[in-house]
Amino acid sequence: MLGFPVPYPEELIYSVVARARTHSGITSPKQLLDEIFENRKVTATVDLPSHLTAISNQYPESLSLTAHSLMYNHTLFPLYAPFIDEQRRQNCMNWMALQSNGRAHLALGINASVVKRSQFLRYCPQCFNEQVQRHGERFWERMWQLPYANWCVKHSTPLYAFSIVPHHEHRHLFYAADVTTEDRLLGEYEIESLRIGQFATQLMQIKPQESPTYFQWDCFYHELLVDAGCKYGKKVKHDEVLQRIRSLWREEWLSYVKLTLTQSDTCWARTILRKHRKSFSFIQHFIIQSCLLSKDIPLSEVLEKVRSYPKYKRISQVIHYINQKDKSNRERWFWLLKELGCKQARLCGSQDLYMWLYRHDYEWLMRINKRYQRTITYEDKRVNWQQRDRALVRGLFRLLHGFDEVLDAPRLSSTYLLSQLGLGTLSAKQYRKLPLTAAFLSKYSESIYQYQIRRLTRQYIDLLQRHIKIERWKLLRCAGLSEERLQPLTQSFLSGILEGKWTTTDLSTSPKMP
Repeated sequence: MLGFPVPYPEELIYSVVARARTHSGITSPKQLLDEIFENRKVTATVDLPSHLTAISNQYPESLSLTAHSLMYNHTLFPLYAPFIDEQRRQNCMNWMALQSNGRAHLALGINASVVKRSQFLRYCPQCFNEQVQRHGERFWERMWQLPYANWCVKHSTPLYAFSIVPHHEHRHLFYAADVTTEDRLLGEYEIESLRIGQFATQLMQIKPQESPTYFQWDCFYHELLVDAGCKYGKKVKHDEVLQRIRSLWREEWLSYVKLTLTQSDTCWARTILRKHRKSFSFIQHFIIQSCLLSKDIPLSEVLEKVRSYPKYKRISQVIHYINQKDKSNRERWFWLLKELGCKQARLCGSQDLYMWLYRHDYEWLMRINKRYQRTITYEDKRVNWQQRDRALVRGLFRLLHGFDEVLDAPRLSSTYLLSQLGLGTLSAKQYRKLPLTAAFLSKYSESIYQYQIRRLTRQYIDLLQRHIKIERWKLLRCAGLSEERLQPLTQSFLSGILEGKWTTTDLSTSPKMP
């Protein structure tokens, strides 16, 4: 694409594409995707966009705007990179450079995290004014889009939430930075927001580097606990850690960010101090570090300290001598396994036997348990799927009847119909549990060729009522279509109404898509 804009400092890739749309005057989102990515299916993603190689190819090599530099300087990827293992970091970088299909968000734990990303684009009015004075236009800065950071770090003023929600209906549309009368002021939790923003600023400034392993994070937090006096032998004084967190962070704010402190063993403040088996968000790491560190240490020094530990735990091979007691315990556990299975054998009063084997004969225990492990069928009874299925179908029928005579409605695809009921895209697993809904969407959702025919019909009636001569090019232009995008059935319909040439077309050439 000629004249593709160069990103400003701290500007999101999402904003760069939105400015390209404004500069070029392209109104069609799909045409813009064709021009930049040569792919009409690219989704407008704010935090972790993909196809960054296509963006970097727009610039000359002298600017050094590679896919990796764009990733670290113009996306929110640096917020997550230090807290995942190196293999996952490399995979995410490859996906973002080429095609992600949501895998980056899944691998970074964003989809399952209790710390949710913001649904709205946010901005600082004072920063907007400075951008206009310096650059002559507005753009979206990535520091405004941090989760739960509702204040501008630079001006210490509350941010505003842009009234238009990305991905809500038009997931291929990039919205340029702007101000509307419906924008909402975000003034909650000034102190906590500024602290989170300052920590994230340090994260954003870190250069690309190898991620620490989970074992290195384990060692780092173990040393912090010892230095803070929150560890007695091998036991962590979790109550004292929780008390330290409460002294620095308000309970209402912790509840606001979904990080409520509880006495449960599954509380995040406990699991992050155990052996790391998953990644935690940067906010969770910051809260723990702030309450355990004796003084403020730059994040670069913290990461350097974490990397100084061994990458992996040293594995020592223990040669176990089997005596008569070992054999008898093995036999007892073996017969319990054959009769009850692994889990039930452990719960039927043989906990002492299990713990003895776990401590003294661990390798044999794991090997034999795996051999006799029984599949447990879990039935999810939290949702009455039959009732929900019937309610959804009734709602979809009412919705569809409202569009009976509305020719200028958007395409009535499965995604659009579900969004009108406040739902997102259904997964394959949910479709299997909602057979009536799946059958309705399969039968009544509008395919691409049906939508094109409806647009042509609307324009044909409009031109006819205004007594304007109907020509093929004029009909296509008024309907917003082109010859290249016409489906075979649409071409047959168009030839029929203009030339009277009705032909038989195979329906399989124009499949229904969501």
